[in-house]
Amino acid sequence: MSSTCCGAHLVCEQDTLLQATDEVIYYDDEELDVLADRDPSDYTEQEYEQIAYVFHTLLDSDIIGWCRSLQLRHIELPSDLRDEALIIVREQRGLSPAVDNLIHDRENLGFGLRTQESDAGLFEIV
Repeated sequence: MSSTCCGAHLVCEQDTLLQATDEVIYYDDEELDVLADRDPSDYTEQEYEQIAYVFHTLLDSDIIGWCRSLQLRHIELPSDLRDEALIIVREQRGLSPAVDNLIHDRENLGFGLRTQESDAGLFEIV
C-alpha cells in the first residue's frame, strides 16, 4: 500500500480498517445485519428507515469507518445515502475538482459498488 492516496479510492486505504484488521466494528447498528447480501432496492420502508437513521445519527468523522463496517458485513447503502456518504468523504478527503468530476461521471459509483470486488473492497473506483 502506498503512503499517499492518489484519489483513485473513495475511501483511502490509510483511513479504513484495511491495514489494521478485517474485524467488524459495530456502530450500535447490529439490527442492520438483516440487510446483508441484499440489494438496497429490495429493502422495505422500515429497513430503509433503520439504515437512514443510523447514517444520520453518525458523526461525519465516523462515516468512513461505518461504511467499512457495512462493507465487511456485505450491506449496501441505498443510492441516496451512498451519495450523501460520498459527499462527506470527498469533503474529508479534500478531493480535487478533477477527482470529483471522475466520481460523478461513473455510473453506480459509491459504497456498495456492485461491479468488481478487490482487496481494496467495494469502495474502489474501477
